[in-house]
Amino acid sequence: MAENKVPEVTVRLGETDASFHRSGQSMPTVAKVLGVTRDAAGEVQHVVLDRIVHRPGEGNFIGWRVHGAVVTEMTRN
Repeated sequence: MAENKVPEVTVRLGETDASFHRSGQSMPTVAKVLGVTRDAAGEVQHVVLDRIVHRPGEGNFIGWRVHGAVVTEMTRN
């Protein structure tokens, strides 16, 4: 029986866009950044994207927790 392995997702966060590269795929998924929340040091802690980029069964990207029903929201691990 084959194991259902969730691919690792690497996040590249820019000022206006974010890209997501899944292990085993050549093309990244790209989304617009609608908003960010930063900590006192200026590091991004929360990101709201303009669409759903996570898939069923994906609750974590590398360094981020992800959730949302209409858009993907990412919170730093």
